[in-house]
Amino acid sequence: MKALIFPAGSPDRLAPMTQWMPEALLPIANKPMVAHLLELLARSDVRQAVMAVHHMPYETESYFGRGERWGLDISYCLLKQAGNLSKVLKRAWSQIQDDVMILPANTITDLSLSALAQIHAQSQTDLTLSMVRSKAQKDKVVALTDEMPGSGALLGTAVLSVDGAMLAMAEPSIMDMTGLARQFREHGRSSVVYHTDFTMKTIESPGDYLAANQLALRGAFNGLILPGEEVRTGIRAGIGARIHPQCKLVGPASLGNSCGLSRDAVIGPDAVIGEKVVVDRGAVVENSVIFPNTYVGSHTEVQNSVIWKKSMFNVKRGVEVYVEDDIILGDMDKPFLANQLDRAFNLATGLFFTLCAFPLWGVCFLYHLVFPGKAFFQTEIRYGKYEVSNLQGAVQPRPFVHYTFQSRHWWIRKLPGLFNVIKGEMSMVGNAPLSSEQLDLLDEEWQTLRAKAPVGLFHLWEAEGQPNPSWDEQLVSEAYYAGSRTMWGDVGILLKCLMPKKRA
Repeated sequence: MKALIFPAGSPDRLAPMTQWMPEALLPIANKPMVAHLLELLARSDVRQAVMAVHHMPYETESYFGRGERWGLDISYCLLKQAGNLSKVLKRAWSQIQDDVMILPANTITDLSLSALAQIHAQSQTDLTLSMVRSKAQKDKVVALTDEMPGSGALLGTAVLSVDGAMLAMAEPSIMDMTGLARQFREHGRSSVVYHTDFTMKTIESPGDYLAANQLALRGAFNGLILPGEEVRTGIRAGIGARIHPQCKLVGPASLGNSCGLSRDAVIGPDAVIGEKVVVDRGAVVENSVIFPNTYVGSHTEVQNSVIWKKSMFNVKRGVEVYVEDDIILGDMDKPFLANQLDRAFNLATGLFFTLCAFPLWGVCFLYHLVFPGKAFFQTEIRYGKYEVSNLQGAVQPRPFVHYTFQSRHWWIRKLPGLFNVIKGEMSMVGNAPLSSEQLDLLDEEWQTLRAKAPVGLFHLWEAEGQPNPSWDEQLVSEAYYAGSRTMWGDVGILLKCLMPKKRA
């Protein structure tokens, strides 16, 4: 028997969290959601799994790999869209070719999969469904024709025989477990429902996501393995977690690896602090999840929210806010020192070349006086550095006044741009500042790529001996530069631009 883990719906239902990371990697008590399912499979001795991926598939596959960490053999199939069980089965069937256990990826459960597999083998049916029974009932197995689960029934994992899978693939209207049960009953195929006592939480909204974390922290799922070591009652801390003696911890709470909790901070109840998160002095985190590499500023109060770096989503109110002020929320991945060194390098280089060109400034000034009718010195509105434009964190390029000289010599044309560098509007090396017409030509994907690099006075394509590339060639060059930029690489580009073999 093999397992099929599939996305049960559009990632938009869990926005904005699914804009930050893959749905499969959303942390439940500091462990990716699907990792809990993989551990459940391993405990149930189901060793082969096919993972159908749709949202951020490459990041998902990169994290889970071939499944060696869990003692599993994982293969992948890529979906064009999520939310249709029949199409998922059809897409993945070449990798299954066996009885298949179906697990929605957005589910946390403690159902005994080995017991379900045993019921399926004993009943020899085409479909075996699991269903949560009431506490007063006993475990039982009933024919599906005797009891059709309603739309509100808590249906868990299902097992299909090969023949059952063939029927499911032939019915494109099957979207989920309820649709699967309905189709099998209508076709009169042998099916049973296994009523047993288990806990299950399906995550269909941000509210469900917070609730699933709360249930996991409070031990609602039997056998669920939570990371870290219990340092106090209800408090689990990962490796390298730094907790100030005067930090107040209220269980339950999960503290990730290498996190830092400062003096007078209040953590919990129902708080998940991710890896390398820093919670500063006097901050309060309650019934919230703080994603990894986030800074929570001094005396910041976080309740009923999910936070990733500088973005806060209040689940109770359904409001997302991008916090520009690093004092309130910050990005621990932000290369602050590297940015300061980069700025110092550009300022020093800009001042140096401005002073070296001092005699040329005098010549240009005299030329302007002798020929005042010629527009030698020019200013243009260009678009450069990207900045946050709204509370949702969307970025737009900022307009600035770009200085140039009108000349057929490239080095004279660029000379006034040194003042843009000194003012911090440009770097010595970067992508080209855009006109409003060029900005209109860029789609969102190219703008996202450009936002990773500054605008500059000198460009990669100039260093490669292409002073006048086509628009498409420029975009490709800028995308490559943005993805591979380093400060030493900028130094190399600058030297090549200043010492070219031939310049138009």
